[in-house]
Amino acid sequence: MTADFAPAPGGVHTLRRVIAYSLLALFVSLAAVGVSGLIDELIPAPVFGDREIARSNTTLAQPLAFTLIAGPFGALVFWLVRRWLTSFNDRSSVLWPVYLIGMHTASLMVAAFALLGVAASAVRGDGHLAQLSTGVVWLCVWYWHRWLLRSASTSPFLLPDVTTVIAALFGLAVAVSSGIEGLTALIDAAIVGPPVTIVGETVWVSQLSSSAVWCAGGGVLWWLHWFADGVRLSTRGFARFALVVVAGFASVAIALGGLTTALYVGLATLATNSDVLDELARAIANLAAGAALWAYYRTVVREASDGVREAVRIVSSGVSLVFAASGLGVVVNALLSSFTEPLVSSGPSLLLFGGLSALVVGGVAWWAFWRPRGIGATDHDSPVPDAATSAGGRRIYLVVVFGVSTLIAVITLLVIAYEVFTFLLSSFSTGSLIDNIRAPLGLLTATLLVAAYHFALWRSDRAATVAAGPEASSGVARITLVASDPRGELRAELARATGASVTLLRTAEPTEPTDATMVAAAIAAVSAQHVLVVARGAQVEVIPLAE
Repeated sequence: MTADFAPAPGGVHTLRRVIAYSLLALFVSLAAVGVSGLIDELIPAPVFGDREIARSNTTLAQPLAFTLIAGPFGALVFWLVRRWLTSFNDRSSVLWPVYLIGMHTASLMVAAFALLGVAASAVRGDGHLAQLSTGVVWLCVWYWHRWLLRSASTSPFLLPDVTTVIAALFGLAVAVSSGIEGLTALIDAAIVGPPVTIVGETVWVSQLSSSAVWCAGGGVLWWLHWFADGVRLSTRGFARFALVVVAGFASVAIALGGLTTALYVGLATLATNSDVLDELARAIANLAAGAALWAYYRTVVREASDGVREAVRIVSSGVSLVFAASGLGVVVNALLSSFTEPLVSSGPSLLLFGGLSALVVGGVAWWAFWRPRGIGATDHDSPVPDAATSAGGRRIYLVVVFGVSTLIAVITLLVIAYEVFTFLLSSFSTGSLIDNIRAPLGLLTATLLVAAYHFALWRSDRAATVAAGPEASSGVARITLVASDPRGELRAELARATGASVTLLRTAEPTEPTDATMVAAAIAAVSAQHVLVVARGAQVEVIPLAE
């Protein structure tokens, strides 16, 4: 038995890891603050007018204390941690990657915000170096932890790609949000009219240039982790989860939000001549950014497994359903308001147009993503979903939507009951009963319709699966894998090949690597929903388990 694969001891060793990693994170952070403070002292003091801001020697006290105390103690703790990574096999502990994830993410965020802020300020012409030292020091901290993640002697065995996936998501978020801000300023300048100038500078030009810097910086971070670090090609669970979040949730939500607002502005402007054009620029920017995200990640999703594609479709359907249901609730709210007070004299109220916009956009998108085949339909064009799909994404989606809708409906019903009893029992009440309950009543109507449809669809799928017989439910949905697999490669390949949920139990002693194709072929011959797979090199044993 080699040290690299020795079983990670628990008990007191877990407590030791928690204390050591916490101290290491604390000392590294304090030392970084101290070093950045010392560098600040080397930067010329800011000058306002003809006065230079005076600095006293006492300002050196904190950075000196942090640097000279936290620095050496941090080096000592890291020396111990580096030894324990091999002598106690701490690389197999989940606490080591958790530390790396936290420090890598925190240092990346601090460095990015500081350096991009300085660069954007310099582009605007009001540049100052106040955050430069912070950015440089924390950039070094980030690079050091990046090296720890990639080094052959310190890289963790567990959660290998979580850090890079989070970094890629952070870079993407910075690029998209700043891109939306810059595009909003550009479109707003074109729609609203002549640009405003302050001290001879056009405001939208300053906003656009600053946003361009942030967008470029976020894009570089995203590219570094998405392409250079291989997140795009990763088949591990967290990378695929992040792909579903971006392609199925974020891009669809941003695009539908922008399209809904743009449709609302158009309807309100044409029907009521309301001054809502100030919302159009951001709506178009959101629509463009969301559509660009969706178009790119759509190509990545096409190359992914069937399970990932199905998950993206289901999540996109859920986002669209939220838009449609909220729009229906607002429409009911607006229609009920006509019984209590007249709508705007120039035409339908803005509330009604907002609800109609969300209902139309969300409804069309939901129909396109979900492709409803009707309750009980079992034709050849819309086959009954197989067991893996039913037990996985589709069935979970139906149950979750029904459960959440029912919970919201019950809460809304309680609110309506409270308002009714308050109106009836109170000696002094303002407004009419309909006016008090129209908002929750609209939400109740939408959630009841959503819950009823998805419950009926779930019952239809269940009845069709039962009627199809045992052969319709013979797919393996869960796999418990017993193998050495220190890096989780066999687990990831098995999950990708079978589409099943794989739980890995690592053996104490190392064995020869097992071919995932051979394991998948052995599993294919089994008709159970849950199987136990014991892999020892070329020996593979598959044991069906009872549900």
